Amino acid sequence: MTHIGFESDTQPDTKVQVEGLRVEFDLGRRKITALDGIDLTIRRGEFLVIVGPSGCGKTTLLRVLAGLEEFNGGRILIHPDSDAVQRPDSAMVFQEHGVFPWMKVRENVAFGLKASGMGRKERQRIAVEYIERVGLAPFADAYPHQLSGGMRQRVSVARAFATDAQMLLMDEPFAALDEQTKLVLQELLLRIWQETSKTVLYVTHSLDEALVLGDRIIVMSGRPGTIKDVIDVRSVFPRPRQVAAVRTDGRYGAMFGRIWNQLRQPEGDQA
Repeated sequence: MTHIGFESDTQPDTKVQVEGLRVEFDLGRRKITALDGIDLTIRRGEFLVIVGPSGCGKTTLLRVLAGLEEFNGGRILIHPDSDAVQRPDSAMVFQEHGVFPWMKVRENVAFGLKASGMGRKERQRIAVEYIERVGLAPFADAYPHQLSGGMRQRVSVARAFATDAQMLLMDEPFAALDEQTKLVLQELLLRIWQETSKTVLYVTHSLDEALVLGDRIIVMSGRPGTIKDVIDVRSVFPRPRQVAAVRTDGRYGAMFGRIWNQLRQPEGDQA
């Protein structure tokens, strides 16, 4: 039996509690278990990163938390930030550019606010604020086809933060970008996150990205996805943090190696 519930703030540091989560996919003649027995605490205001081999269920976990996927066992407890939430509880940023090609940058960023029923004047004010934060003020009236890939992903990030959602779910948002653009956007994401203190659950295949962005890193096994390790990055690289400083720190290599050694071990059914 599955359960998604809201609880009062009896645990003030906890945003989401996942207990015994199990997800199966029915493929007709057989079922595939994507996630099996996931126990996970997501702390309020935390930047939590998930890494794992392809097919281990990282994106599935995000989709379950976003309400886009059903689950077959366990429960999810969400601790709201207020008793009367007026805006979406979560916002998602995908790997592909999730911008609407027929809308200008300003309209794209304001889309979630409009969907929530916010008045035009207020949503335009908020949209302009986040467009400026991501450095796209000169392009507020441009269409997506007039922007580079990195600029389009800035629009996606601005839209997610603009909704003021309690939690941001990010699925490899920078994976398709070149290294220089990725570095710039990692710095940008860290800056906006530190300014807003949002709870972020971030999926990536990049161990480097996990180390420079995350407070903690969840290392998952191959399918069926389980949690192999939880690494406390913040105890080694405290906030505020700069991407270049982490990469040049002598402890970076040891932490990278710890994660890689677990991921390279063959385990589970990854066919």
